[in-house]
Amino acid sequence: MSSFDDPLTTSVRLVDLYTATRPALRALVELVAPHASRRPCEPAAPGLVAAARPLLATARRLVSREPGGRGLLELREPLDWAGLAASLAFAQAAFGRFERAYRDIDRASLRGYWRTPGVEKYLSKLNGLNEIR
Repeated sequence: MSSFDDPLTTSVRLVDLYTATRPALRALVELVAPHASRRPCEPAAPGLVAAARPLLATARRLVSREPGGRGLLELREPLDWAGLAASLAFAQAAFGRFERAYRDIDRASLRGYWRTPGVEKYLSKLNGLNEIR
């Protein structure tokens, strides 16, 4: 089994991606919100659109295993403030869904991964192998 297929490694990578990106997404939402409410139809600033692209790509990665909704995380040109705010709001919702799915942190061992059914199955299989040896 490659490390990419390993559910524990994949969970750690996704959680690290989530925790590193969430503060930047919150800050960008706070920057865009006033413009979206005052000038919703004006073109969005290119710098903020450029900053939003990697954050939305991260949100797409986090929800890639869930059906539907990925299209709302694509930025289509020309982009106005309202469209950018809507995409960022959907990204925040995607982050919330991810957090609810991977919420239970293993605090006892402080391994830094969040427990999921796949990880639980993987860990029980490892424990079974260790008992056989």
